Amino acid sequence: MRSPARRALRATLGAALVASMLVAPSAALAEKTIALSTGTFDLALAPGQSANDGLKVANNGDEPITALVYTADVEIDEDGNQTYTRPSPTPENYLASPASWIRLKVPDTTKIVANTPYLEMAPGDELPVDFELVVPQGAAPGDYNTVVFFEMFEFDEGSEGSVSKVSGRIGARIDLRVVGEVVDNITLTDLSARTFVIGDTTPFAVRVSNEGNIDKKIDVRLVLLGAGESEEWSQVLEEQANVYAQRERFYDGAVAFDGVGFGRYTFRAVMDYNKEVGDGEGTVIPETATVERELWVIPLWLAITALVIIGIPLIYLTYRISTRGARDGREPSRRRRRSDRDTDPRSNRSKTPVDARESGRGPNGPVSAVDSGPEAEVAEGQDELWASGSMFEDED
Repeated sequence: MRSPARRALRATLGAALVASMLVAPSAALAEKTIALSTGTFDLALAPGQSANDGLKVANNGDEPITALVYTADVEIDEDGNQTYTRPSPTPENYLASPASWIRLKVPDTTKIVANTPYLEMAPGDELPVDFELVVPQGAAPGDYNTVVFFEMFEFDEGSEGSVSKVSGRIGARIDLRVVGEVVDNITLTDLSARTFVIGDTTPFAVRVSNEGNIDKKIDVRLVLLGAGESEEWSQVLEEQANVYAQRERFYDGAVAFDGVGFGRYTFRAVMDYNKEVGDGEGTVIPETATVERELWVIPLWLAITALVIIGIPLIYLTYRISTRGARDGREPSRRRRRSDRDTDPRSNRSKTPVDARESGRGPNGPVSAVDSGPEAEVAEGQDELWASGSMFEDED
């Protein structure tokens, strides 16, 4: 048996081991942090004009870092998901790629990997990165979006500098307005929902199309209107959502009309936004766009009650009709079977005397009692003597 002192010592050592396991990784965990002095730039330039600006990038962690520096165009899908695309070298994409219009100015200590500059920064370092943006002649008026990225990475062991492992990135966004004619054209379309809503839930879909050349911020909500345009239900889909120029935004899902009773309603999608007037002079007016459709809401309890009241008699009536049809189908069959027996030449009641005679033992022998009665029919070629039931009669 272990002594109490040994048990206490083992418990103390176990507790110390657990504590060391919990504390040691935190103390040894390296932290890599990169920060920027600013996150956005708003520029307005006419075709042919240029602008120079810059920012500072800092290593706020306790480990050395390496960071790629590059530009990318902002792409957004109809669900609002953003992706970033490096500039394409093909000339046909140049006028639509603001990332191609930027020339980065990095420190002299910057190195290159895979045709991309990268910074080497010790903890506490802060380096300037400037850029020049030149809008090309022929660029269409409107809004453009690009990002200057700083992407931390590490070289893989054993590589010769051509392979890297990404560990995080941060970017400064550049929102550019190319001065010219402003086209503010955003619409709300394609509202879909069920015509009859049984219960309180229906799927829906609605589309926002920005066919203008400027970016828009919108608020979108759904409302259910009763008699007299009274609002019975509402739900906000999104507030201050960005819809970029020549892009679409698509909303879909399911909504539940909580607390709404039976009746006919107007289901409406509402979009609020500020409409720009003039040629980019900053004058805006509030606008609202709507799209709607009519629908009926049938509470689930009412649908079940109607099903019970109408369904059970209907099922019973269907059953009665089906059983009557089956019975009527059997009666003609019975009558046909009886008629067949009456006319079947093979039945006993319709046998001819020839048949009866053939069934006997000869002219002097007994014949079948079935066909020897006075009601027996006269066979073809037979005389009345046979028909009278006597084969031999006395001659006078």
